[in-house]
Amino acid sequence: MKLRVAAGAVVIASILALTGCGGIGEPGNDMTAPTGTPSPQDTNRNYESVDREPITELKTTDSSHGEVVVDNNGMVVYMTDLDEAGSSDSNCDDKCLVEWIPVPEGDTPPELNGVSGELGTIESNADVTQVTLNGMPLYYYVRDTQPGDTAGQGNAGVWWLVGPDGEKVKG
Repeated sequence: MKLRVAAGAVVIASILALTGCGGIGEPGNDMTAPTGTPSPQDTNRNYESVDREPITELKTTDSSHGEVVVDNNGMVVYMTDLDEAGSSDSNCDDKCLVEWIPVPEGDTPPELNGVSGELGTIESNADVTQVTLNGMPLYYYVRDTQPGDTAGQGNAGVWWLVGPDGEKVKG
């Protein structure tokens, strides 16, 4: 009997750890301050530790949320309602940068394939030249680890995938 109770407790603890209870990805949570315990694969991952090479292309792909913009490696990009179109600044800094990685520009502007938004750049709070689309800074979500992952969609009600026209995708 004691073994069965102990095994049940381990299963419950594992489920809670894997689901990231209380994490930043849940609507209604403060997007700038991660809460809860991150899963082991998310520990110590932020804009400094996640290897994101400067992009060479922005293109489109189909997702469960419709057609969205991805980089040359198939990683989706996001924008946030916290930024203002046309501003020379990003409002993602400090704790926000733990989860949201500025999309870095390379030596030349990325090629646009199927993307009709206006391309630009700003100097991000992470000290990189960050790509913008229609004046909105673009970001990666640290928990998107594979091409096509869209775990950041709708986070805190302010983070959105980007459509081919450079506008946010809310669907």
